[in-house]
Amino acid sequence: MSQNQQNSGLKGSVFLSYGHDPASTELVSRIEQDLQNLGWTTWMDRNEIRFGDDWRQQITKGIHDSQHVLAFLSDHSTRKPGVCRQEIAIALGPHKGHVYTISVEHPSQVKPPLIISHLQWLDMHKWRELKDQQPAAAENLYQESLEKIVEVLEKNQPFSGEIEELRSWLKPWDSTSDLITSEEGFTGRRWLLDGLVDPSSDPSEIEEQSTGEIESWRRNLSGPKVFWISAGPGWGKSAIAARLAHAARSHVLAIHSCRHDQPLTRDAKTVLRSIAFQMATQLGDYREQLIKLARQNVSLVDMNASELFSIILANPLAYGVQGQSKNDGKRIIVIDALDESIEEGKSELLSLVSSEFRRLPTWLGLIVTSRPEAPIKRQLASFGIKHQEESDPRNLGDLEDYIRTWLATIHVPIELRNTALNVVMNSCQGLFLYLRKLQEAVSIGLITVDQLTDPTVLPKDQKTF
Repeated sequence: MSQNQQNSGLKGSVFLSYGHDPASTELVSRIEQDLQNLGWTTWMDRNEIRFGDDWRQQITKGIHDSQHVLAFLSDHSTRKPGVCRQEIAIALGPHKGHVYTISVEHPSQVKPPLIISHLQWLDMHKWRELKDQQPAAAENLYQESLEKIVEVLEKNQPFSGEIEELRSWLKPWDSTSDLITSEEGFTGRRWLLDGLVDPSSDPSEIEEQSTGEIESWRRNLSGPKVFWISAGPGWGKSAIAARLAHAARSHVLAIHSCRHDQPLTRDAKTVLRSIAFQMATQLGDYREQLIKLARQNVSLVDMNASELFSIILANPLAYGVQGQSKNDGKRIIVIDALDESIEEGKSELLSLVSSEFRRLPTWLGLIVTSRPEAPIKRQLASFGIKHQEESDPRNLGDLEDYIRTWLATIHVPIELRNTALNVVMNSCQGLFLYLRKLQEAVSIGLITVDQLTDPTVLPKDQKTF
């Protein structure tokens, strides 16, 4: 920490996350200096992380030691992979209400992952252009923006704007915790996910990728509206959903997870409001139509689910919303764990998916994950079932690759790795959930590395951990 920083800090500390790119560096440096002069402590990785330090450990500590996070969004900073994406994901845990985003490039150039799409941003993208052409206007913009930054830091309130206006009207379910899932360690599923790449990806990498089952479905605008991934508990359905939210940012517009212990997540009207809110953060012309409804004081409280579907989804999307180029396939909504919405054999959300979602534009598709429950089989059968068996060779191959990497990481002796691999593979029975719990048990010492070669020691299934 610099001497200047040590002399400040009277008001609190601010972590500055940015992309070390021309669009950000000069602006961020000036804001950092001004915040310090105003009594704030600032933390940036260029100042704090020294050669040899573990970057994740240092960044995590920097975020945890800060009261606020300012995330400066540019095409570079929101690229995948990128440290800024990791910083924001880390920050949204302990600093859920204290992450503020600032756009330093035109919003059309910035495609942040869904984990921060719900945050209202402060638009400063014109500052860089004005600085050279109209210095006085640039200075006015800077000072006005700095005032807003200081205000939200002092009051712990979000920037005002359309996103917050829509949040107040729609009252969506906050799905941030479901989306904050690290992409590190995700292995396999290429046969399912290949081809879902960001436009910013290296063209050579795109050419080398095969086309997975989801991408083949997505490109076919005349194909089924719903892609249903059906598998038993522990297969990794929710991990797939989270992966889509992180890695397919250019295609996925919204994601919602149903949870058996959280009744509102299973409520059809709550799900619709949450999907509409997330989509509005991604599609400007759709957002404009919802803002008009909100400002007309259209009340959503007394509507049933079908009426709500028409008012906030079907009708606005029918009026000229350009969600996707005709040549680029579907944009995607993801509903994870749809089976959790079933009570006594019925689900209003399931009924909406099977009937009402057909009314949405052809460029909009739905990915559903669920267990193979009878009501879902009955109502979604017409869309086709992508049932995933634990014994599928592709699934077993993914598990084997993951286990090999893990055994090397925890330093299982080379001469014992094949034995340990076979023991763990047999114990997993094709389930990633078992493997995750086994990793946790080893990490905290409940099971030793040596015991991984003994099939009599390992639990029989994930429920016995």
